[in-house]
Amino acid sequence: MAAIQPKILTWARETAGLSLADAARALGLTDTRGRTGSQRLEAMERGEDDPTRPVLLKMAKAYRRPLLVFYLEEPRRRKIADRTSAPCPALRSSTLSSTHSYGHQGTPGAHPVDA
Repeated sequence: MAAIQPKILTWARETAGLSLADAARALGLTDTRGRTGSQRLEAMERGEDDPTRPVLLKMAKAYRRPLLVFYLEEPRRRKIADRTSAPCPALRSSTLSSTHSYGHQGTPGAHPVDA
């Protein structure tokens, strides 16, 4: 099986908005071998322990990520679109008036500034 990059585990958890403790609970990591569930997850994120396939499947569900994400070499860099900006003011409003649809005075293609 391909090696899981620890930084991917951390990135996936953090971008899902989960703390170590919350993620450990969501994954059902129990206290074993003298370590808490949070410590066990932290060890995986440091690369000290490898997550098992069942744990990876739980991570995919809890972190809302496709399983394949955990096999990436680097975290995905996704540009977040600014949903408040639009190419023209008409597209920002929820309703378009006839001047925006047809231009000034209902003339197709004309713009109020051009008239």
